[in-house]
Amino acid sequence: MKKLAILSIVFQVLFFSKLAFGSQLVISSWNYSGFSLQIDEHYYGTVSNEFSFDNMRPGLHKVKVYKYIYNGFSQVNSLVFSGAIKVPVNAFVRARINRYGHVKVVQVLPLGYSSPSNELIIQEGLNAPPTYGYGMGINKFMGLKQMISRQAFDSSRLKIARQAIRHNGISSDQLLQLVMLLSFESSKLKLAKFAYPYVADKENFFVVNNAFSFSSSINNLYYYINRY
Repeated sequence: MKKLAILSIVFQVLFFSKLAFGSQLVISSWNYSGFSLQIDEHYYGTVSNEFSFDNMRPGLHKVKVYKYIYNGFSQVNSLVFSGAIKVPVNAFVRARINRYGHVKVVQVLPLGYSSPSNELIIQEGLNAPPTYGYGMGINKFMGLKQMISRQAFDSSRLKIARQAIRHNGISSDQLLQLVMLLSFESSKLKLAKFAYPYVADKENFFVVNNAFSFSSSINNLYYYINRY
């Protein structure tokens, strides 16, 4: 009986250890360019476009991202990001290094959950509906929409939208929502053209066409983005 009790305790310890350390973390770059990584005190010097970690301890982990940057004479391994990522218990966490060098969590799912390929749960709002790809954090985006809606003229709405998109990036679905807040077709076209370089999921950009009333606007936008 004593031996069985000991085995039971060992099993429980192993079981709860698995729960505590069963999280997974994947960090990749938005354009598949190479980088090296430091998680907490562990440095991973091999350059890769994606790093995957199993059995991650839940909690806050310090993250540093390094990239080779040409300084005019040679390639120098430079620190481009220093921050932290929160890893929940028993969760799959995906983070991406965006075009500005910032690391953003774009997906948090409980382990064992099977989701559609385009479903993303943004960490800033886990109860928010999924969007096409990753873009602006959901709380920040909702605040931006409210601010734009309070403006009386399209010129002011455009100015605010451009400023936010330039510094935060945006997803195709989010851009559609912003374009729909504008009154005039010409203003909608201006915002769509401006935002295109900052859209994270260009493969879904076609959804923005739903904001236009005239086929001429859709054609104009089509020829514009084909230059990229």
